[in-house]
Amino acid sequence: MENPIIGIIPAYDFKKDEYRLNEDYVRGIELAGGIPLLFPYLASDSVIDRLLTLVHGVMLTGGGDIHPSYYGEEPINIKKLIPERDSFEVKVINSAYQRGLPILGICRGMQVINVALGGTLIQHITGTQHYQDADGSALFHTIEIARDSILFEILKKDKMLVNSFHHQAVKDPAPLLRVVAKAPDGIIEAIESTDSNRFVLGIQFHIELLFQDYPDFSRIFKEFVNRSRAYIATLK
Repeated sequence: MENPIIGIIPAYDFKKDEYRLNEDYVRGIELAGGIPLLFPYLASDSVIDRLLTLVHGVMLTGGGDIHPSYYGEEPINIKKLIPERDSFEVKVINSAYQRGLPILGICRGMQVINVALGGTLIQHITGTQHYQDADGSALFHTIEIARDSILFEILKKDKMLVNSFHHQAVKDPAPLLRVVAKAPDGIIEAIESTDSNRFVLGIQFHIELLFQDYPDFSRIFKEFVNRSRAYIATLK
């Protein structure tokens, strides 16, 4: 069977003027049977469309905040804005969704999927801590997963511990998405497509930092790559 090519959008270090990507993202995709391909931030719609013809799935990674103008709000305690990344990712998500490409978003990646498809964010979480002062592979808080979700089908659990490195969160899910996991304080921890024929999954926790110590999380990479492999068949 053909190994699918997965487009990965990296973070950006504006102080060093360079793209950044934790190798664990790449390793997670590779071990699941995918071929990682890093996407630079490009402005042209036609070039983005051309880029998406080269891949069979798109993964959006963690990083800074999305400018709240994308969901009609003024900034409140916003951190590490990269306008070029916001614009590029919103275009990629909308074009990828129209094409039926499988989409996986991790942390910021989940948030930008929601925003791109018409949802909103909590700009700054107050109360319960969601940014852990611990190693990335340390489990921090529990989540509860809806049993009628793709995420439950993947993990085979309705409650589990995850890590947590975010100060923003999904507020109103986009019309094309539904909430499938929450933390005990009600913060949304996973969203997925309302269309069962599409694989669009956003998770707030960082599976790339967990899957080597906790193999259950590797199932998410595996399912994403398998769905991307199935997408290849639709092109023939």
